[in-house]
Amino acid sequence: MNKNVKYFFVIFFCFIAFHVNAQNDQRTIKSFDPFIQSCLADVNSDSLYSYTLSLQSFGTRYCLADNRKSVALWLAAKLESFGYNTIIDSFPCTFEIHINDGGGTFHVVLTQYNVIGTLWGTQNPAATYILGAHYDSFAGWDSITNPLISAPGADDNATGVAAFLEISRILKARNYCPKYSIEFIGFAAEELMGSSYSGSKHYAHLCDSLNKDIKMMINADMLGYPGDTTNTVNIMGYIGHEWISALADTLRLQYCSINSQIYNDQKVWDAYPFWADSFPAIGFIERNPSFNPNYHKVTDIVDNIDFDYFREITKLIFALLLDRVPFDSAAGVSPIDLENSLTIYPNPCNEYIWIKYLGEEQKSPLTIEIRDLMNRRVFSTFVQDGILPIRLTIPEIKPSIYYIYLLNKNGVLTGLKKFVKIE
Repeated sequence: MNKNVKYFFVIFFCFIAFHVNAQNDQRTIKSFDPFIQSCLADVNSDSLYSYTLSLQSFGTRYCLADNRKSVALWLAAKLESFGYNTIIDSFPCTFEIHINDGGGTFHVVLTQYNVIGTLWGTQNPAATYILGAHYDSFAGWDSITNPLISAPGADDNATGVAAFLEISRILKARNYCPKYSIEFIGFAAEELMGSSYSGSKHYAHLCDSLNKDIKMMINADMLGYPGDTTNTVNIMGYIGHEWISALADTLRLQYCSINSQIYNDQKVWDAYPFWADSFPAIGFIERNPSFNPNYHKVTDIVDNIDFDYFREITKLIFALLLDRVPFDSAAGVSPIDLENSLTIYPNPCNEYIWIKYLGEEQKSPLTIEIRDLMNRRVFSTFVQDGILPIRLTIPEIKPSIYYIYLLNKNGVLTGLKKFVKIE
């Protein structure tokens, strides 16, 4: 064979091998995005401190304590202060209690409360990215501690909650229009996940049973104790979704002043139930070779948190979210405008509801959808000329809370409003 022809085939097959490997490896070489960098610059250490201290100030957030609903209501109120509509997702949770010295075992059923705040997507609102963290705490690894009274849980896991609160605050402050929906979730009862149901198990199973389109679950847990001088975060991946870990590490190199260690065979944390139900998942946790000496102790307080380190991990989580859920520049309206662009009446309603624009009337085809709080479509109609007001007759819809969606001819969300259907 001609020598030049040999070289040609060698180069050709090398190119094919590289191309196939590149397709199999979903890690994308990302170009630097100044917009992402500007959003990350808004992450404020003082805000992170404030959220963490507020959660610590409950004294305990143990999932068996009487104040567990008060904690959930505080978290919902904080999200609402940023401009989110929230849902308190309550569910029964059975706990197995063991009594020492032959006292036996008994079961207690207590209501637990997940807290959900949603930033609706403009192009495909059914496609959902979850940023979650458990808000309950525990302290009881010594003979004198009663977690019903004292479990400050600053690092575990007020830091995870503080991270998603800060990210949610920044997105609302920037009037961010995501192409897909983002759910910020505070999960209940993680600390007893091994022996009982938990908030993340409940919600993952619910999403699976409803066939929700969960694109990714990002979990934040214990982000504030570096433990050594390596300034390292653990990126906790899951089998089959190693590309997410690789992507997160690429974003870390571009936007964060922190090192990393990747583990891709996790079977723990609040992300695990989502992975077990076949949803893509990833988690972030501090790296500490000797582990946090304050773990599950009354000394887990804000004084023992490194907020510069904590800020860098929050930036990494934020960068991953922004990379996956880009801004919809074609939307032309902010999320605040979406909710203020129309009015509906009567509200609450019964047999019918009127929908009317508050701003400039649109005269192009549009689709009107009604979705429930789980983002399931329960009603849809097409309006050819797009002229409102319009009267919808909805006797078949069950009494509950719903959202009206207005979608233009390109499927872009142009209006959003919550209403209540009554008997």
